[in-house]
Order: sequence, then structure tokens, then C-alpha cells
Amino acid sequence: MQFLNPIFLIAGLCLAIPIIIHLFNFKKYKKVFFSDIRFLQEVKEQTNKRSKLKNILILLSRLLALSALVLAFAQPYFNKYNSQNKGNKFISIFIDNSYSMGLQKNNISLLELAKNKAKQIVNNSSNATTFEIVTNDFAPAENKIIAKDEALAAISNIGLSTQAQKVNAILQKQKAIALTSTQAQKEIILISDFQQNQFALPIKNDDVIKKYLIPIQTETPNNVSLDTAYFNVPTLNMNLPNELIVKIKNYNNTNSVNTRLTLTANKQVKTVKNISFKPNEILLEKITYTPSNAGWQNLQLHLTDFPVSFDDTFYMAGNVSATGNILIVNDGALNPYLNAVFKTGNTFKVENFNSNSISNTKFGNYSLVVINNVQNLSATIVQKLNEYISNGGNAIIFPSNNLSIENYNTALAPLIGININGIDTAKKTIANLNKDQEIIKDIFENIPENAELPYATRYLQISSSTFSAEQKLLSFADGSTFLSAFKLGAGNFYICASAVDTRSSNFCESYLFLPTLFKMAFIGANNPIHNYTLSKDALLLINNTKAGDNEVYHLQNETWDAIPQQRNFGNKLQINLNKAARFAGLYNLVLPNNTQAATHSVGLNYNRSESNLACYTLNNLKEKSNLKNATYITENQDLTTTMGQQVLGTPWWTYCIAFALLFLLLEILLVRMFK
Repeated sequence: MQFLNPIFLIAGLCLAIPIIIHLFNFKKYKKVFFSDIRFLQEVKEQTNKRSKLKNILILLSRLLALSALVLAFAQPYFNKYNSQNKGNKFISIFIDNSYSMGLQKNNISLLELAKNKAKQIVNNSSNATTFEIVTNDFAPAENKIIAKDEALAAISNIGLSTQAQKVNAILQKQKAIALTSTQAQKEIILISDFQQNQFALPIKNDDVIKKYLIPIQTETPNNVSLDTAYFNVPTLNMNLPNELIVKIKNYNNTNSVNTRLTLTANKQVKTVKNISFKPNEILLEKITYTPSNAGWQNLQLHLTDFPVSFDDTFYMAGNVSATGNILIVNDGALNPYLNAVFKTGNTFKVENFNSNSISNTKFGNYSLVVINNVQNLSATIVQKLNEYISNGGNAIIFPSNNLSIENYNTALAPLIGININGIDTAKKTIANLNKDQEIIKDIFENIPENAELPYATRYLQISSSTFSAEQKLLSFADGSTFLSAFKLGAGNFYICASAVDTRSSNFCESYLFLPTLFKMAFIGANNPIHNYTLSKDALLLINNTKAGDNEVYHLQNETWDAIPQQRNFGNKLQINLNKAARFAGLYNLVLPNNTQAATHSVGLNYNRSESNLACYTLNNLKEKSNLKNATYITENQDLTTTMGQQVLGTPWWTYCIAFALLFLLLEILLVRMFK
């Protein structure tokens, strides 16, 4: 037998009180007058014997009642695992604080109910018991063994978290700390709604540590989740329709759902759309967004849904450039057609360089690089093009009429997998436009069937290898290419079969020339879309505009200011947004004391893995978890007795109270009925 509060055994000294009362009986006697005392001796003897027996029984019942009461306060128990777990105890308690625990049951959140359960377990433990309190945060402060008072304080401070750890990771963490404990008894308790996404069954765990699973659940509500959103083209272009795809899922198994989708840009409502779902339906809704102003576009998509709301809003941000920086690399005189298209003004800023003087030119500063009329592609040009396009840039080659075919093949074959077989001078008319390609698509609302297309009188005969990622934009009737696009890394490489002059083709004078190059320049602009998920590795690569190592970027909005992890990579800076913010929303990356540095906007979103709220029942856990040394306890069971029996052993204080009442009742009966 062991005692939770052995200090109360000192109260056993109170047993001396009824003994003292019994020894010094201060009962007053009354005088009784008899007319004849001949029969008094026999009655007196009989009365004294009965009186002594009665007093002894009353004393015994009082002693037993007091003893039972003292034991009740000392809380004795018999440990069920004495042979295995002698000594003090270590208990690791996992409290699920993921967003699904924010649901309410009887107007109390599941998280609060779980915290109350954990507090009951701690309060029912002895003062010698040590604890570990684990949450989905996996915070460094959780990696230690704490005393009873610290455990209660840690439980009180738990709030909802964006994190959602898998059950195997949780058990491994609990086991790792348990093995460092010097306590002989080690036990693990998991209090959760046991959401199916988080607790994949069966659970791989075969250690000998005793485990207790306590489900805290409510009726699963209907939920509609805005899972993600993305633009068809991963950049935003000003005054052009940008198609936004929104993925929405209805997790309701039985009923159809009607809801409303709202697009807000820079705090102004742009689109409101009513949507209807069938049970378990996934929809890909399309919304067109046309930015009319340059600068950062802070976008917010919101879905009307109740009561689960953490997955109803999606944040994203993209930059729209007012100007495009264009680099034209020439051999010889400037090309009038290219200069006319990219006329420096409100739209473009153009720089022309000779092919022999670009060694110090940074291609990465331009949204489009045009290689025009260059006879030989030098190793410097090829290397710069490869790095620039692979990192997301766009470049186009207009060949020279006097080009070296051997040099071009040597440069372009390993780069984009093409081969120039010769030069053809037979007049050919362009017959095919690839209207599905992003450059040609949406240039015109409608192209008539009998529209006059450009022709070429001098052009390269280009063939592509099987493994080249070629998309023909413009081609002749025989299928040979006039203008093709090749995917290279994150960027695009375009090549035209003719030079930009009227001796080779009338393409430079056609209605297709200007809009085609415009689209290349705008799509090549560095206007990425920024949206990331909280609790995941979110790495953002930006230009390094810091004045020195003492400057650091801050992640800010109206209510938040934090310094994310950041590392230098040459002229780039890598920002790790993971754990830099606690709440989803739109944030700015700024250098507080540097007004010249560019500000970047970014959208951070909650993890959607919690959107499917389906949970395992207690029977599912018992049948499918395959967890060794596990005991499953229902939410409605009284932890004062149930956890006392399961975790501490069999508690006897309730029996002691019952015995105390029984002995007091026996005393009353003896006093009143024993004559």
C-alpha cells in the first residue's frame, strides 16, 4: 500500500481522544430510591457487564471511524504494477492543440476540455511525480521534465497552434524524454480528438511504456475548405486579365452546400461569386483579376463557411511592374524595329550592348534579353543566358543573316536540344498559330480565319531533338518552325528562324510582332506570386538590398513584427518564413531603417491538413491502432477514479469514507438501541 498524502497520517494521533474519553467517563449518576434492596445486587451485576460491553463497542466504532477518516485524507492505493514500477513516477501528457481542437462542445472548446482533463491527472498525482507537457508546437521548452506546479502552469498557457504533428512523431518525442527520466514508473497519456489525418492507424510503437488514450470529441460539423489558389501564369501583368484558379472542397458527406467566394485586392472587393457544392465535391473555380496599377497586389480570397473558419481565407501577394527592363545585344547597328517596339518611356527601359562588351552586364537585371544579329554566340553569352533563363528569365534570339551555323549548333544543341540544318530562301507563309501557348493566347479577342499571316523569304531550317521541350508558337504549313519556345529551368528561351529585317521576313512589320514581344517582356518581368504555408519550410529568395550585415529584414503587418531567419547567397537573400509568424495573413518584408530598399509582400496561410475533421471513435482506436500497452478511456469517465485506477493504481480513499460513515452509523445504533 502507498499513500498520495502520507503527511495526513499524523492525524492518527487523534485516536487518543476517544480513548481518553473512555477512560475518564464523566457521566453524572442519578440517585434512585428503592423500598427494598434485596434484589438489587443481581441487577447491578448484570447492568455493569452490559454497560462495559456497550462502552467497548462504542469506543471501537469511534476508533475505526476516525482511522478510516485519516486514511481517506492520506489517500492510500495499491499499485497494479508493483513488480515493475516501484518508486516515483514520470508522466508525459500530450495535449492536442491543433486547430480542430478549437471546435466547441457545450460552448466550451475541445482544447479547454483537454486542458481540464490534463489538470485533473496532474492534481491526482503525488507531489513526487514529474511530468512532461507536449503539444503540437514541439517547442524547445517542452523538452524537459518538470514538477507538478510547473506542469499545471504549462497546461494553463497552452493555446491553439498552426502546427499538427503526426502521432508517430509525438510518441517518439514522449518516449525520448521518458527514457531520460530517472523515475521507475513511466507512463504516456494522449489527449486529443484523434483526427484521422493526424493519427494514421495502425500506429508503429512497440515499447513497454504504459499508454493511455483519452478522446475529446464533438459532433463533426460540415466544413468547406478553400484549399489553395494559383495563377495560370505564375506572374501578374498590368492591364491584362490574369486567370486565378481556386480549389475548394466540400467535406460534407451527405448534404449539398451553398457558399460565396470573395476576391479582395488591396482591401477593395473585386469579385463576389456564389458557389454550390455536391457532397464531397472538389471544385476548381476560375476568377479573372486585372491589375490597373503597378506595385504589390495584396490578394485575399474568402469563403463564407461556419463554424470552421481557419481554412476559409487564402492570402497571396504579387508584384506588378510599371516598366520592363530590356537588354538588346547587337552586332553592328541598332535595330530600328526592336527599338520601336521597346521604345523607352512609361512602359520599357531599353539598353543596347555590343556582343563583345557584355562581360560585366548582369542579365538578371532585365525582364527580357534579346540576342539580335549576333554572328557568333560566345561562351560568355551562352553561360550568361543559361544562368539567367534557368533562374526564371526570358530570352529570344533573332539570328544574323551571316551567322555561323556551326557556332550556333555548338552553343544551342546542349542548351535547348536543337540543330540548324541550313538556310532556306524559298518563300513560305506562316500557317499555324499556337493559340494555347501563353505568348499567343489572349493577344487578340478574335483572329479571323482568312487573316493575312506573315511570310519568310530567308529562314533557318531548325530541327529539335526528341527530348527538347519545344513549343511551336508560329510554324509553316509543312510543320517547320518559325518561332518556337523552349522551357529551360524556371525560364523560357525563344528562337526565331528569321532575322529582324524585311529582307528575311515581314514578321517585323506584321500585327503579330509587337504584341508577341510585349508578352515576352511582361511575362519575363520579375513579378512572382508569394504565398506560403505556416509551419512548413517557406523559403523566399529576394535581391539583397541590405546596406550591411547589421541590417536585417523584418516580417511585419499592423499587429506583428518579427525577424525571420535569413542567409546571404551572393547578391540574393534567402528568407525562411517558417515559424516567423503565428497567424495567417498578409505581411511585408521590410528593412526598417532603409527607405531605399524594396518592400516585399507575402501571403501566409494555415495548413489545410486539418480541414478534414473526421476523427476516430474509441472503438476504432481499440481495433485498429495496434498500440502496445495501451488503455483507452472514454471522455465521460470520471478521471478522479478512472485515471486513479489506471495510472496510479486502485484508490482506496472512497472506501475509507464509506467505512467511516459505516462505523459512525454503528456508533449511533449502539448508543440508541443497545440497552
